[in-house]
Amino acid sequence: MILRVSMGHSGDPEPIGWDDDRVLAALARDLRTTMGITAAPTEHRISRYPDGFPQYAVDHLARTDELEAALAADAPHVAVCGMAHRG
Repeated sequence: MILRVSMGHSGDPEPIGWDDDRVLAALARDLRTTMGITAAPTEHRISRYPDGFPQYAVDHLARTDELEAALAADAPHVAVCGMAHRG
């Protein structure tokens, strides 16, 4: 089994500071509990991305809709794009 892990979550920042052994132990526990996997990985790669992924607040899409509607009305030739708007 090859295990690749990307870490980074605004609601639970502590694990990103764990050493690799602690991360692997926690993942092994989770895989055993949720999927019944007990085999140890033959390879692993752990990547840490502190603040690397957008963390959208509640009503993000509603605010995006409002922004796009305002632009359509006030500046019809201007558009917004990118991952921050609709993922």
